[in-house]
Amino acid sequence: MKVLILTIDEDLTSSYLIRWLIHYSVPFTRINLNSVIEKINLFIDLDTEMGIEIDGVKMTDFTHVIYRRGQLKYKKMAIKQFKEQVNDILNDEQRILSEFLFLVFEEKPCFGSYFKERYHNKLFVLRKATQVGLKIPKTLITTERNVIKTELFNTKLITKPIYNNFTIFYGNRISSTYTEEVINEKLETDCDYFFPSKFQYLVEKEFEIRTFIYRSRIFSTAIIESESNGKIDYRTYESNQRYVPYELPKSISNKLFELMKEINLETGSIDLIKAKDGEYYFLEVNPTGQFSALSYHCNFFIEKHIINALCQI
Repeated sequence: MKVLILTIDEDLTSSYLIRWLIHYSVPFTRINLNSVIEKINLFIDLDTEMGIEIDGVKMTDFTHVIYRRGQLKYKKMAIKQFKEQVNDILNDEQRILSEFLFLVFEEKPCFGSYFKERYHNKLFVLRKATQVGLKIPKTLITTERNVIKTELFNTKLITKPIYNNFTIFYGNRISSTYTEEVINEKLETDCDYFFPSKFQYLVEKEFEIRTFIYRSRIFSTAIIESESNGKIDYRTYESNQRYVPYELPKSISNKLFELMKEINLETGSIDLIKAKDGEYYFLEVNPTGQFSALSYHCNFFIEKHIINALCQI
């Protein structure tokens, strides 16, 4: 047995999983996909086993795969003519090669999936959530300022990315997107139309719940806030919160398992809200979401369960 870990430098969860591989004396190789691949050799032949070698590492030696983060990137040649067109062509070539490699990796027993992360559609998941009986905040996508101003007459709204939160680096600073409340005054602009954006009715919450599912196991924690200072997203004030093990009602956990089956996910980190009206609201599921905080604070040892199940230890 030998485990291939595909991740990025800054992913601590990969390091926590590695601790359990070391504990069980399971050989592994970690490849951080921040780095550009310098050398790749791929052989496909009818009479011999396929061979894949990336920067001197033989991919066919691995029996199990853990995918956490990142994409395969290759060193490109210097382009002197038709730079934009040639770059488009090379990007297509890179995408097809990378997707082939990830397809090959996922033929082995694996935890996490490049494809389920890359092509995860949160709007589709919201629709599926309602179909299995989960409550969600009322959601709208619009390009019109007046639509939002009209909605704000009736309720409070929040906004968040349609796809994933993103980070912008500039100089020595980092700017990240979070869930934010929509303020009427900020809509006062000369532009009546904007890029398609996602808005949801603000649910008055008692507390947030982070749930992690892997196969038949479910772990949940309530995130109890001492004070939010008016912030919507708990990640912007983490020092003011406690993580408490939480048992979801059986009806809710059953619906979550049904949803995971409907969207063909074996694992995922799920965000929920326990509202002040007593209802549970589903927000989203992230196929390769973070779970180490709830594992640590609640003594769930999730990383241990993952390695045990994946490697059948």
